[in-house]
Amino acid sequence: MAGRRASEKASGGRREGPARAPLSREQILATGLALLERSPGTELSMRDLAAELGTAPMSLYRHVANREDLLEGVNRLALESLQLEVPDDGRWDERALAWMHALRNELHAHPAVTPLLRLHGTLAPTLFHVLDSLLHVVQDAGFEGRQAALAVREIAWFTLSFARAELSSPGGDPGSYERLSAEDLSGVPELAAHLPFFADIDVDEIFSQSARHLIEGLAHNGKRA
Repeated sequence: MAGRRASEKASGGRREGPARAPLSREQILATGLALLERSPGTELSMRDLAAELGTAPMSLYRHVANREDLLEGVNRLALESLQLEVPDDGRWDERALAWMHALRNELHAHPAVTPLLRLHGTLAPTLFHVLDSLLHVVQDAGFEGRQAALAVREIAWFTLSFARAELSSPGGDPGSYERLSAEDLSGVPELAAHLPFFADIDVDEIFSQSARHLIEGLAHNGKRA
C-alpha cells in the first residue's frame, strides 16, 4: 500500500493506465482503411492517421516508408481477400461476364479504396492476380499474345471505368434522367418522347447490356483482328 502511494506521489498523483500496445504496420493500415471508409472521397494524410492512432506523425514512418507505401498497403488490405466468383469451366463469354460483374460488386464493396487502384498512373499491384484470372479466361477463348492482352485491357478498362464513374456520382448513376421533364427537352421532341424509357433504365441494366455487348463484340471480331 505504502509502495503504491509512493509510486502515485512520484507520478504526480496520477495512476498509470495499462501500457499501450506497440504500434504496428497492421494497425496503421487497418486504421487508415477505417478512416477512408468513414469519409469516402477524402485524402488520407499521415497527420490525420496519427491523430486517430493517438501518436505523432513521425512514429508512423517506422512502419510505412511514405504516403505511397501507406496507400498501397491500405489498398492491398482492403482487397487482399478479393475472390471473384468466376467458374473454372464453361463458356468463356459467360465466364468473362461473371468476372466483370464480380469485380464491379467488389469495387462497390470498397468505394473508399477504388480511387487508389491507380497509383502514379499505373495499376496498383492489388489488381494483378485479378487480371491474371481474366487472362486465363480469354486464353481459353483462343486469344493469344497481343490480342489476349488487348481483350483483357478492354474488359478491365470498361469495368473499372464504369465502377469509378458510378462511385464518383451522387446516387451512383452518372447519367440519370429521372429529374428531366419534357419541358427540359422542348428543343428535342423526339428525345422528349423517349424520356420515360430513358428514365426507366437503371445503371445495373446499362452495365449488364454494355458488358454483354463488349464480350459479344470480342467473340465476333476480336480473334480476327
